[in-house]
Amino acid sequence: MTTDRLAKLIHQSRMKISRLENARIRPDLAEVMKILDILGAKGDRWHDIVRIARDAAEKGWWDAYGDAMGPANASTPTWNPAPRPFASTTRQVSLLSSKSLTSSGHW
Repeated sequence: MTTDRLAKLIHQSRMKISRLENARIRPDLAEVMKILDILGAKGDRWHDIVRIARDAAEKGWWDAYGDAMGPANASTPTWNPAPRPFASTTRQVSLLSSKSLTSSGHW
């Protein structure tokens, strides 16, 4: 599925999908579930990704050290006032939900 098609199906902009894929913004849990439903995720895979998204939304110990980790991992980047989760958790969600789901088509 293309980025354009997914954006139309969830009634969002292509830019927003790109930002989600590249971990520039954090999706809310409802968005994650909607994307998974549209992409046809089922069973354990659906629940695993939702659990990762839920965990990523929680602040962790690393939030106090965001400045020391550099701008790519900062909790509150200067270009976006919304808090950003720890990079590795965000990357997990990004890899699971966008790259593997949209390109493989296998569940």
